[in-house]
Amino acid sequence: MNTLQIALVTSAIRARVADLATLTPDTDEAALLAAIEQDVPDAAHIVTLLVRAVGEAEADVDVIGERLVALATRRDRAKRRAETMRGLLLTVMEAAGTQKWKHPEFTVSVSQGRPGVLIINPDELPPECLRTTVEPDKAKIKQLLEAGTPIAGAVLANGVAALTIRSK
Repeated sequence: MNTLQIALVTSAIRARVADLATLTPDTDEAALLAAIEQDVPDAAHIVTLLVRAVGEAEADVDVIGERLVALATRRDRAKRRAETMRGLLLTVMEAAGTQKWKHPEFTVSVSQGRPGVLIINPDELPPECLRTTVEPDKAKIKQLLEAGTPIAGAVLANGVAALTIRSK
């Protein structure tokens, strides 16, 4: 199945639906689908392949998500291990009383850390030292719009079509 095949089948389906709408405008959905399956032989096959492809892609998403969680856990352990080893190395350097240790493979140096900010009480900070994030409260806006209250800068929009796939 490729994009061209899907486009051709989709075009044939549209043409058949247009024909039926002209010839028998009151065709129900079951009759419409029966006519499509009869007159566009690849339609059911393409839909089946697409449903399977969706299932495989969604399964991939789940597996990749699980793998990412496992890799993040592994990454965090490696970070902690590196921090522990750095701490031990600093202890060795301090015990040796040296600022620099030269070796054919590496040089280890101890230097004074850069000054950083330590927040003792955030509630006492002046406003110019704070960042504030402002974002629309979409749930509240929706509630007001549905109640008929106009909101400048917002309108209710139709939702996008949602596809549901249920398998037996």
